[in-house]
Amino acid sequence: MSNSCSRTSEITYKVAWTKDNEKIIEDAIALWTEMGALQRQVDGKQRAKMLCVVAYDGDKLIGVSTIGIYPQPQVMVKAAHFRCLIRPDYRKRNVATELALRCLQTTEEWSKANPALKVMCYTIRVETQLLFPKCRKPTWHNKMTFIGYSEQGLPVYIYWFKHAYIGEEEDGDYTFYPMRAPQGGM
Repeated sequence: MSNSCSRTSEITYKVAWTKDNEKIIEDAIALWTEMGALQRQVDGKQRAKMLCVVAYDGDKLIGVSTIGIYPQPQVMVKAAHFRCLIRPDYRKRNVATELALRCLQTTEEWSKANPALKVMCYTIRVETQLLFPKCRKPTWHNKMTFIGYSEQGLPVYIYWFKHAYIGEEEDGDYTFYPMRAPQGGM
């Protein structure tokens, strides 16, 4: 995302990749603590390293998003996994959707700039009951595609980055389909 912040009504969104922004880190840790989102064994400073985009209403932090980079089992590639937390009085105002869309754009740009890390897609695991009615269609916002359920039975959506590939680029023998039909037929 070219702009580090922009206005949507009274809410300001800021890309939080810059780890040197101590105010965002302190505000995020305070929000997680206030909302009970940090278990005792979780270090807020460690989680803050995963911050992606945050939302402020004036000086008040109202929403945070994090990105975790790890394999997505359904598609067998490394993915940017989105999570967010919104203050209850700001829910149902599209703050989470805006954070998700801005994180998607931000992580795709980051992934393209860091090809050695081989992050090929962006995923959202729908964890809140409020969004379950929106999970009845196989596509979400004409960007995300349903790919199945998590181990916890939660819907998982994926967006393939434009620069994504499957298999190994260096493997000239890689084929998507087997060269011959499996033995035994149908």
